[in-house]
Amino acid sequence: MVKNPLYCNPDDSLEQVNKFMCKHQVAHLPVVEKNKVIGMVALKDILNNSFASGFDLDALKRAHVRDVMLSDPVLVKENAEFKDLITLMLKKGAECVPVVDDEMHLLGLMGRKEVLEGTVTAIKDYE
Repeated sequence: MVKNPLYCNPDDSLEQVNKFMCKHQVAHLPVVEKNKVIGMVALKDILNNSFASGFDLDALKRAHVRDVMLSDPVLVKENAEFKDLITLMLKKGAECVPVVDDEMHLLGLMGRKEVLEGTVTAIKDYE
């Protein structure tokens, strides 16, 4: 799990978040409001919005994360079993999942890389 992951606000501009994601080389960000996870945004969401606006840079500055985010993201609780996480990600087609506590506070992030690392570790432990 990536601890203390980067995140954005729903009112951040898409231009701002696009630059932030590129700078930090991340493809997904949890969207946090009042210390609670309320969504997820991916670079592909920003790209789709840019494409729909004809790559109008002013439109990218006016649009906000709230306009394109997935407002009902797949979430996993901090005490979830690894196999349940994998099953959930496969079932929902999620590439990246925020890890939250019972109050929906962001604790971490599990993406495909972390799942692969966990799988390799589990295989090595089994051998």
